[in-house]
Amino acid sequence: MTHKHKIKITDPNSFHHEFEDRTEIGGSYGEPITLYLFLDDEEFKGLMQFMREVSDKRHDLALLNFLQSNVISKWHKYLIQYNFETLTERIKIEIL
Repeated sequence: MTHKHKIKITDPNSFHHEFEDRTEIGGSYGEPITLYLFLDDEEFKGLMQFMREVSDKRHDLALLNFLQSNVISKWHKYLIQYNFETLTERIKIEIL
C-alpha cells in the first residue's frame, strides 16, 4: 500500500529588498498562492532529494528540479504549473 505525504507550497506574492544603505522596499501584489498536494512515496522521496540539494531559502530551485524530474506525476506537474505561473525565490515548501 502506498503512503501519501501531504505538502503545502506557498508563494506569499510579496517582495522585500534591503539595500546596502539599509533602506528597504517591500510590498504585496495579491493574495498568497497556496497549493496542497498528496505525494506518493516515489514523488515524496524525489522532492526530498531536491530539497536536500538546495539551501533552506531556495525552495524554488527544489521545486523547479522536481518539475523537471521523471518522478512527478503529470497531474501534480499540471497543478503546480497552473497555480504558480512563475517560481519566485519566496516560494516555501512545507511537509505537513
